[in-house]
Amino acid sequence: MSTLTDKLNPRRFPNMSGKMAAVLGCILGQQWSRPRIAELLVTSDGWVLARDIGRVRFENIIGRVADLERNWETLLHAAGLTSEERQEAGVRYRQAVRDYRRPRVPCPAVRRRRLGCISGVQGERPATKRTKPWD
Repeated sequence: MSTLTDKLNPRRFPNMSGKMAAVLGCILGQQWSRPRIAELLVTSDGWVLARDIGRVRFENIIGRVADLERNWETLLHAAGLTSEERQEAGVRYRQAVRDYRRPRVPCPAVRRRRLGCISGVQGERPATKRTKPWD
């Protein structure tokens, strides 16, 4: 097995569910299921939703993000990945899964907006108060 895709191929894991194979296919850009998942997102309250290719809406509930993350880590461990492959898998996961959960601690960009800076550049003029579009 030479590539990450080969090591994580669902055929190597006979007990993998069809849903996990579809999620894995989305993350790695493979077609291991029908219908194929085009996008994954995590809602603000921690649910994972999927949009199938050819669909507009996220119509499929995959489950809780905690379960997906636990299954993902278990799969990476079972596949026997090298540290470089684990890093690549993590990058692909973060690229494929849009996460809309609120951060527990505001990131620097959020703090800068609260302080009145537009782009966070020191010495920049404070943001002006926006008026309502109908004013």
